[in-house]
Amino acid sequence: MSDESQFSFLIDSQKDDYQLIQKVIETLHELDINEFNRNDLVSSDIFTKPEKERLKKIFHDKLLFLYACNKQFYYENGKWKYEKYKYTIKQLLMLLNSRKFKLGANVNTTDLTLIKNILLEWDEMFVREWEMSRDDEAPRSEINEEVLHYISDHMKKRIGECNIFDFNFIIAFTGAYYEYNSLLLEKIILEMDKPSC
Repeated sequence: MSDESQFSFLIDSQKDDYQLIQKVIETLHELDINEFNRNDLVSSDIFTKPEKERLKKIFHDKLLFLYACNKQFYYENGKWKYEKYKYTIKQLLMLLNSRKFKLGANVNTTDLTLIKNILLEWDEMFVREWEMSRDDEAPRSEINEEVLHYISDHMKKRIGECNIFDFNFIIAFTGAYYEYNSLLLEKIILEMDKPSC
């Protein structure tokens, strides 16, 4: 990922970046803090010089959100913050308050149309958040049969087939969607690591 990158997924990275992100999270837990600026990381003795150089490129101020190894960071008021569920909870509440989905309605985890509609609404919320704080066009999520079936299968294994549309249903949806994205990123990185002939 270059300094000019504006998208929030850590895609064009090496596997070492994932270990580095994990090291940042462990450091935050040890210090009992959940926010930092880039200088906090690069001035710390915890990270090696090469790690500090990479951290400068990863945590730059042109991003609003950083998703890596199924972890979330968001940039707000000059600080990077790590709160595993902050942005997700906001989205969950917005989905639950949406008139497009009836709270308490009977739903089925095999209903691909429902999953697609939730994904479309999720994407619209992301775009609205993006456009409120940026001047450029927001990236759109690709919604295809693969992601729909993955989310459906994952949710069915986790919460069963018949459910009601509530907080637990959306939590299961969120977990499935983030896991799909995490696996997709790992696949991209593995493809990048293949030797070229």
